[in-house]
Amino acid sequence: DVGAIFGAYARLYPGMKSRLDISDQATVVGFASTVLERMSLPISDPAYMPVTRDLSPSKMAMIISWLKQVSQT
Repeated sequence: DVGAIFGAYARLYPGMKSRLDISDQATVVGFASTVLERMSLPISDPAYMPVTRDLSPSKMAMIISWLKQVSQT
C-alpha cells in the first residue's frame, strides 16, 4: 500500500507538510505527475525523490506504477 510508505516518509520529514503533504492521499493524487517526475529522475540528481534513496526497488516500482495510474485519471 503506497499510503503506508508515503505516511512513513511524512513522519520522517515533517517539514515537507507545508510544501506537499504526502500523508494525504488527495494531495498526492493532485500532485501525482510532479511526484512521478521527481521519482523518475536519475538517483544522482539533487531533486530525486525519495531523499534518503533507501526505498527498495520493489516499493519504488509499486509507487511509480500507482502514480502513473492516478496521474492518467
